[in-house]
Amino acid sequence: MEGSRLFFNSSVIKGFIETSGAKMYYETAGKGFPLVFLHAGGLDLRMWNNQIDYFSSSYRVVCYDVPGCGRSTAPTEPFTDAEVLRTLLKHLGIEKACLIGESLGGRIAIDFTLEYQEMVKGLILSGPGLGGYEWSKEYTEQIEKIFSYAEKGDALAATEEWLKHPHLIPAMRNPSLRDWVRQMNLDNAKLWVQGLPERPLQPPAIKRLREVSVPTQIIVGELDVPDIYSICDLLMGSIAGARKTVIQGAGHLVSMEKPDEFNEIMFQFLNKLL
Repeated sequence: MEGSRLFFNSSVIKGFIETSGAKMYYETAGKGFPLVFLHAGGLDLRMWNNQIDYFSSSYRVVCYDVPGCGRSTAPTEPFTDAEVLRTLLKHLGIEKACLIGESLGGRIAIDFTLEYQEMVKGLILSGPGLGGYEWSKEYTEQIEKIFSYAEKGDALAATEEWLKHPHLIPAMRNPSLRDWVRQMNLDNAKLWVQGLPERPLQPPAIKRLREVSVPTQIIVGELDVPDIYSICDLLMGSIAGARKTVIQGAGHLVSMEKPDEFNEIMFQFLNKLL
């Protein structure tokens, strides 16, 4: 797997923007309606390799490393992920886009839509997080050991423990994927210890979901954790017209574990949206 490359497209534009005292790295390529890809926690924009290759021939694709991830530095001033994304879209001259977010990226996509809905044409949320969601006792207990390493400043040990988490077990059992998932997480190990001056959306998204009025496609892996299914149920019950698709044999990182199925769902959604 050529994990380090993002676009085959020779017209790729790479750059940085400055916001909240940080330098945010982005890449964009292709022409047409904008698709903005938001990566999962612990990873970076490279997780979208397959989707970018597939869609950049027909759309303008944009991806970036969220604060403190990949090539983006950590903000030194209070920030929200929604504000960071808005700054990037304004920099690129994008007035409206479809947002595709996985896990953390799904949480950011929802927050952005609640703050700047006029800039969102549609949402594709894969195994999404949700601001204000109270994780189950079982889930919380599963990550306590990770946080115990992080509190000691041991980013490597925290990352190794995270790679054993149920979120990542299906991907880590995939022989063609596990080394790449492991490497990206190790590249972003600093996330566990650096701390970010993030300001959460207030009131949190979980209390405002009925405000979301754009077409929404939810994707979840069959093997994902119960809490993610609970979040998907909340979204389905609150966002009018939302659709949910379960991808068999996939865990939390659906877009990487089952890229062909994921791309087909995206393709069908975009055909109806645009």
